[in-house]
Amino acid sequence: HCLVFNTSLLALDLTGCQIGVEGARSIARLLSLQNSMDLSGGKIRALMLGDNQLGEEGCSTIARALRNNNNLEFLYLDDNQIGAIGLEILADALRTNSSLQRLHLKHNSFQLKPLIR
Repeated sequence: HCLVFNTSLLALDLTGCQIGVEGARSIARLLSLQNSMDLSGGKIRALMLGDNQLGEEGCSTIARALRNNNNLEFLYLDDNQIGAIGLEILADALRTNSSLQRLHLKHNSFQLKPLIR
């Protein structure tokens, strides 16, 4: 809740914090709320969520938040047991997201075919 009105934090690194699906839901709410508020540039631009056991559901939750987010530039989802379903939903979200510049997906369980399309 305290990050919703953030005016200075531009990067959030939660690597290895084991936030799981519930944590992914909280992060998705934060991204959605920050996107709809005028915070004079103090919006999170880099989000590191590696090694957090997000799985398909957590990845899908983050992906849905990305659809309308125009602030996040870097997203790290390494080592999160993301499979084909999560990848498909993520690829779909990226079709409408114009701000994301870098996406890290190392050490997950999918093939790149859906993303290439």
